[in-house]
Amino acid sequence: MRAAAKGEVSQSLLMLIEKSLTRMVEYGTKKQHELAALIRASLDQDDEFLKVVSPHIFSEEQFFGFAHPPGSASRFSLPKGTPLSKAPD
Repeated sequence: MRAAAKGEVSQSLLMLIEKSLTRMVEYGTKKQHELAALIRASLDQDDEFLKVVSPHIFSEEQFFGFAHPPGSASRFSLPKGTPLSKAPD
């Protein structure tokens, strides 16, 4: 009986961890898209921000960490020398 209860508790905890991980990735993806939209709006509307940012390459892997960022593709990984205004949406 004790082994069955421990097994059930372990399975419940594993399900909780899996659901939590899914929610964390969804939340991270949502925040990443919000941040990308804010950066894009700043690039379009603020010339001073564009002057400061343009000479620098933006890498999502470096910014968000070396783990693969949430989402289907890296939006801001550009070849060296490509202006940020040429980044795909």
